[in-house]
Amino acid sequence: MAAAIGAALSFGVLVLFAPIAPYFWLLIFLPLLVGGLAAAGFARFFARRAGLSRLTGSSLAAIVALLPLGGIVTAMLVSPFQPRAEPGPDPRGPHRLLRSGTGASIAWWALEPERPRHRTPVVFLHGGPGDLVRPRDFDVGSGFRDAGFRTVFYDQAGGGASGDRPIGEYTLANAVADLDSLRAALGTDKIVLWGQSWGASLATAYVRAHPDRVAATILESPGDFPGEPLPLDYSGTDTKGGFKPTLRDATIYLLIGHAPQLAERWQSQPYTRATHQARSATTTHIYGYQCKDVRKPLPRPLSPGGHNLYPQLRLQSDLETQPRIGGTLSSAPTLLVRGGCDFIPPATAARFVRAFPATTRIDVPGRGHGFFGHDAELRRILNRYALTTLARLP
Repeated sequence: MAAAIGAALSFGVLVLFAPIAPYFWLLIFLPLLVGGLAAAGFARFFARRAGLSRLTGSSLAAIVALLPLGGIVTAMLVSPFQPRAEPGPDPRGPHRLLRSGTGASIAWWALEPERPRHRTPVVFLHGGPGDLVRPRDFDVGSGFRDAGFRTVFYDQAGGGASGDRPIGEYTLANAVADLDSLRAALGTDKIVLWGQSWGASLATAYVRAHPDRVAATILESPGDFPGEPLPLDYSGTDTKGGFKPTLRDATIYLLIGHAPQLAERWQSQPYTRATHQARSATTTHIYGYQCKDVRKPLPRPLSPGGHNLYPQLRLQSDLETQPRIGGTLSSAPTLLVRGGCDFIPPATAARFVRAFPATTRIDVPGRGHGFFGHDAELRRILNRYALTTLARLP
């Protein structure tokens, strides 16, 4: 009984102390100390009933109480380090750099149409968060360029070729501010937002903050709706294999989420990028992005290095805790494209439609999240919308 009380108390202190712990060793030591002392104290009252001296009973209770948390900490510390790798040459070519209003260093690219017809640029918001622009995004964007639109791509702060932020600055508000800095640098009053997955979530947050600066919105395989996350559903996809986290991985997840002030001391942002790069280098296929009745595995798309776990976890958490959006966000033209076996549930897509009532919704059977492996089909859908609905834009 005393040992159980001490063990429970040690975990309780760990959870409560984590957000304010100044040192990693203190985060571990204090819960163990409190749990051990509590177990020893309670054991003094039960020792005689068990036929033990108070010293023996207290010592045994303290040791047993420390075993659960102590065992986890020991296993975590001896867990092997993950291999690391540096990215090779960037397949996307040279980029420009923008110093945003938040102080972030943002890498971006602008691809021009052969026959310009519109002054309003299309700005691509990649998925993630913590991810980056891929060469396939440049290719799919030709659907807009063929319709006369300039297309602009950028790696969001913390991912790809863009610079890292301090962990506390990975917020949705800063992500929106970075996007608005890019709009201002482009010298345009309005932009067309093309958001993919998380990028659609970010686009929604931007429209909420600056509805008068968005000429149209493209929601491609939209991710979570701000403030209203729903459970993912992989039942219709080919999920198998995939990422198998170690205790060391689990530790950095917990630190980023619950003790962010200690996360970089355990595993820095460059380190997390390098471990992800090493895993990616040995991955030939991706799962969960196509329907389960497809027998051929989906090849991993060409991707530069730079995925970052820090913005992934911090921004996703911030997105989920946003105030709920009531009513209409924008009456500007909106296109929502979704695959039939997308792991983002249909109810989320319906929620986007309610916020954007001028939505043209296209559901494509047999396609998964992000339309990976079906770039040409997605390009045609975007081109058709650009040539018709967006043709009236300046």
